[in-house]
Amino acid sequence: MSTVGAALIVIDGSVRGAWRRTLSPSLARMRLDFRTAVSREERREVEEAARRYGRFVERKVEID
Repeated sequence: MSTVGAALIVIDGSVRGAWRRTLSPSLARMRLDFRTAVSREERREVEEAARRYGRFVERKVEID
C-alpha cells in the first residue's frame, strides 16, 4: 500500500502505517495497514482511535 495521500497511522511521531475507511449508513469499516511491527498495546491504542472516529461519524466500527 502506498502511503502517499493516505490517512496515516502515526505512533510516537513515526509513520507506522495507513488506514482506510468505508462508510455505510450504519457502519464504518476501518482497514489498518501497518508498515512495521506494532506491539499489542500499540495496536489496541490504534483500534481505540478508530472507535473514537466511529463515534465522531456516528457509526458502529468494524476493524479489518
